[in-house]
Amino acid sequence: MLSITLTAVHQQSTIPTVTIYVSAGGSDSNGDGTTSATAYASIDRAAQDMTDAAMAYIVYIDGQLSDAQQLPSSITAAAVTLTGANGLNAAGEPQDAIDRALTSASDSGTALSIEADVPVTITNLKTAGGFTNGAKGGGIDIAEDAVVQLADGALVMGNRNSGSGNGKGGGGIRLYDGTLQIASGTIACNGTGKYGGGIYVPASISPVLAGGTIRDNQASNKGGALYYVHDVSAVTCYLKVSGSIYIPLDAEQKNTVYLGNNYYSQIKLMTALTAQTPVMTITPALYPASTGTRAVLVDDNSGALVGTEHGKFAIIPNGSDQYEITNDGKLTKL
Repeated sequence: MLSITLTAVHQQSTIPTVTIYVSAGGSDSNGDGTTSATAYASIDRAAQDMTDAAMAYIVYIDGQLSDAQQLPSSITAAAVTLTGANGLNAAGEPQDAIDRALTSASDSGTALSIEADVPVTITNLKTAGGFTNGAKGGGIDIAEDAVVQLADGALVMGNRNSGSGNGKGGGGIRLYDGTLQIASGTIACNGTGKYGGGIYVPASISPVLAGGTIRDNQASNKGGALYYVHDVSAVTCYLKVSGSIYIPLDAEQKNTVYLGNNYYSQIKLMTALTAQTPVMTITPALYPASTGTRAVLVDDNSGALVGTEHGKFAIIPNGSDQYEITNDGKLTKL
């Protein structure tokens, strides 16, 4: 039996692994998933073989899966990795995909639903073509208690959520009370009719943006790149940022980070930021009055990180009023 050093969202450890193969040309009824020649046709079927809490399961996906895929809450595993079998092409994009290629929205239009409460890592895999019209994410829907990491070669691209009511959003990814860490990869060209074209975070949780690029996403309402709301009356969760995360502003100024509808939605700096400045552009729900300030950036180092990194963020103007984040982490009118 093989063993690997697995980097999951919470810790690094050596865990024995089981390999399962899924292929566009596979069979859920006749395959056994043990080789590429006898691959299953779906991740759903591969999940039925995940029954050992001591094992890390690696699912190799070969080709393009066009049906909706799911990692259900019923699996038992130490961790799961979903990875493309054929690596990246010359342009650096995954050669394997879950691609629904949907042209109209439906309640079941999500490309990949993750409900499992074990660490799930996605690498060298494209998630595309999802199109939902309800409360589910278009590309990846992360349910309560799910723990997901996007790693090298992960690409979430060209997904949509057309929902227009409250609680609707997440063209690329919808995070519902689970855990999301973006260590690498790209979230690009996703859209929504309401909130969070790239990523929608409607609950009081702490997603981690540590690397990768979030670009060219759009929302008809708020948060083209990311919509984040911490909706309780005390700061207990944060949007955590560090390392090489990069969220460039597009020409239409849609790919922004929306910070909630109260003063408790804040960004916590975990390390210095290494991407091109500005690393992201923020659209605050609440702009301070002409003489006021609003805390936006915090850290765990008595403000030392805020003092060196505050200038790496840009702010969308409020009409003709211009704003900046000062060295104490507060949003201030110029």
